[in-house]
Amino acid sequence: MLWWALRQARSSDTATRLAAIATLGKTDDARATPILEAALSDRSDAIRQAAALALGRRRDVRALPVLASLFVGSQRTRAPVEALEMLRAMAAPLAALVASAPSRTAEDAANALVETREVDAAAAPLVAALGRPEAEVRAAALAALKRLGDARCIEPVLCAAEDPHWMVRREAVRTLGALRERGLDVPSAALARRLSDPDQDVRAEAAKLLRGIGWVPGEPADHARLALADADWDAVEALGSAAVIPLTEALGGRGTFDVARVLERIGDPAALAALVRVVEDIHEEESTRKAAARAAHALGLDRLEPAQRASVESVLSVETADERQEREIRELVGQAIDVPRGWTGLPRGKRPDACRDSDFVALAPGTYVGSRLVEFSGQLWLYLRQGSVEYLVDAKDVWFSRLR
Repeated sequence: MLWWALRQARSSDTATRLAAIATLGKTDDARATPILEAALSDRSDAIRQAAALALGRRRDVRALPVLASLFVGSQRTRAPVEALEMLRAMAAPLAALVASAPSRTAEDAANALVETREVDAAAAPLVAALGRPEAEVRAAALAALKRLGDARCIEPVLCAAEDPHWMVRREAVRTLGALRERGLDVPSAALARRLSDPDQDVRAEAAKLLRGIGWVPGEPADHARLALADADWDAVEALGSAAVIPLTEALGGRGTFDVARVLERIGDPAALAALVRVVEDIHEEESTRKAAARAAHALGLDRLEPAQRASVESVLSVETADERQEREIRELVGQAIDVPRGWTGLPRGKRPDACRDSDFVALAPGTYVGSRLVEFSGQLWLYLRQGSVEYLVDAKDVWFSRLR
């Protein structure tokens, strides 16, 4: 009976609430609507889905956020066919969610809109979503456009490849690649420009796609951009001054630390202005600013204006957290170190870059002495000596243990 289902829908028992929602979903009685609407926020996934399907049969747009969430990721294969029909019937309000709903709902709605296969209904709102302020929504809209595969999307996606946020630019590159695979006319030059992107992930994505379509770099600068995208720093350095412009284009994003170090080794003063901009960027990580300052110093402080020179010298004078850690690690040599139960190390003669996990042995708890530091594959390791026995341990592990 309806009155009983209305009462049971408020039960603390999940199974009871689910049965009540199933009953209410079979009636057209208006008294069931507020109960079903409240169930959209239930802690149980099954109840939320049952309520959304019940409201979806009534074409109630309040069901759309939950219905759209059924098509996210691996859940797509388990989503009821009926839910897809509901989304198709409410395509217009679903598109409105993409434009104005909170981020997570908008992302789900963008994905669900593509599931409807209503290309004409989906393309415009997805393109419009590229103008939303949330980077995650813009990226979700691009992922949806990638699946949509409509030629009208090419120009907006090309614009999105210049987005301020690396995540959006990366998704734009992936979308351009997918559109090209569908036979659409995507200029390879648009992908080649992203080889100079400030973000390493975007550069790598562009390089992978360009290789896939058989793109061959022409000028030395293009070779440098491709090597830069692969993070092949030795190859970039070998190109010398031809790599300076591509490297300076890549300053300011993730990977700037490595770019600055390569510019220092190349030694071309043409990079000075770009390096100083990194030094003066207070939002940049301190280790990155320090790397840029070192490079600028190596290229010649006498070439800089007094204010720029002062900025470089100021950054160089401050010890970064990484430098402080390395200094304190080096100071472990000669110190007594208390080793607790559970530590493992490598017996003398074993190398950590050429061993298996089974080569590590348990250290007997007690006091050891840091005898010497060695470096393998860019990582510092410390020998701990107790009597005539030495074990090799990760120096950072020892350093962290002394902070506790």
